[in-house]
Amino acid sequence: MNNADVMNALKRSVQTEKNAMNFYQIAASHMTDEGAIKTFELLARE
Repeated sequence: MNNADVMNALKRSVQTEKNAMNFYQIAASHMTDEGAIKTFELLARE
């Protein structure tokens, strides 16, 4: 792998993590069960 490939992989990894955090935050906001809300909020922080 050259430097450009490594940077590209790193950028994709960071974006994937941001997408996951956003997904869990949205999921938490749609939940009514307090346990589910806390679980999704925890996952968003991880």
